[in-house]
Amino acid sequence: GRPDIAFIPGTEFRYSGEGFEYLARVLTHITGQSTGELLMAEAQVPMGLTENTVFRDDGTLTPRLAHGHADYRTYESKAQPDVHAAYGMHTEARAFSNFMLGLINKRGLSAEGYQEMLRPKIKTDANIPGLEWARYYGLGFQMTEPPFGMAYGHGGLNWGSVCLFEIYKDHNAGFVVFTNGSGGSKLTQRLRHFLIAGNDVQ
Repeated sequence: GRPDIAFIPGTEFRYSGEGFEYLARVLTHITGQSTGELLMAEAQVPMGLTENTVFRDDGTLTPRLAHGHADYRTYESKAQPDVHAAYGMHTEARAFSNFMLGLINKRGLSAEGYQEMLRPKIKTDANIPGLEWARYYGLGFQMTEPPFGMAYGHGGLNWGSVCLFEIYKDHNAGFVVFTNGSGGSKLTQRLRHFLIAGNDVQ
């Protein structure tokens, strides 16, 4: 069906998985390539995200998946039969760090493309607890403005799993962490305090 447009695009921010799915359909319509073909050609290969990374069930993945945990429950992880733009990537931190290095080394896009992708578009109200820096959203990335330069990245929270990666634009450094428990958010917040702010959080 058609997406629900809640406000004029570019005036506010709301994370929307449906929006990413709609964008994938538009790209498929324009290029004639499937979402999986586009991901492989435009993201996975140029960014080095091919090893131990899949976007759909390849017949061997499901038995190796880490299950999520939250509220004393276990959430069974299952690989999807089809590729989706908003969810369904299965990878590991070491393999994903190649994608981060691709961002740091500006692979896959022109310099102008990176400048536009990392330009803050919308200021958000989602502050990091205890860190009162401005928060923005760009083209797919969350951004903060610590005193020593911009940090950008993306996190996720689904079915008892928490993940986060962030890169410090002016310092060629960053971190990635994947957890399979809802308590992982405590770890990601502490990493932000320690690695972005230099605070020794207990």
